[in-house]
Amino acid sequence: MPVAEFRFFRQVNGRGQFGWVRVVADSGSGQVTVNLDPGVEITSNGFVLSLENPEAVEWAQGAVGGCGEALELVQQEGLGPGGWARVLSIRGATVDTCRESVRIAALMATWNALTGGQQPLTMAFRDDRWDVQRT
Repeated sequence: MPVAEFRFFRQVNGRGQFGWVRVVADSGSGQVTVNLDPGVEITSNGFVLSLENPEAVEWAQGAVGGCGEALELVQQEGLGPGGWARVLSIRGATVDTCRESVRIAALMATWNALTGGQQPLTMAFRDDRWDVQRT
């Protein structure tokens, strides 16, 4: 099963955005399934957060959403029948990490796991959201 991680760091309007996500993903039966690994580790500034922490919940939701978007994009691009992804870890920083930065990091990590990094994507920031397109 391919494991991949993506560390996202960009400046937008003078503010840093950071997210680092590690996933395991594989193509599958045409259904899209995403979940958190039972042992998922979510850290902020090096400190482990529990899923009872609102910040950890927000980041987890962003990661799951990004993985799902990547799986759907694989289907749309005709590169596979969908599949599954499991979030292994999320790293962030209290000041620079938000749901959106974790979402794009998870999307890129999942995409790279499923394509072996052989199908590059370009990221662009529009309307307070990161979008991707094939290069």
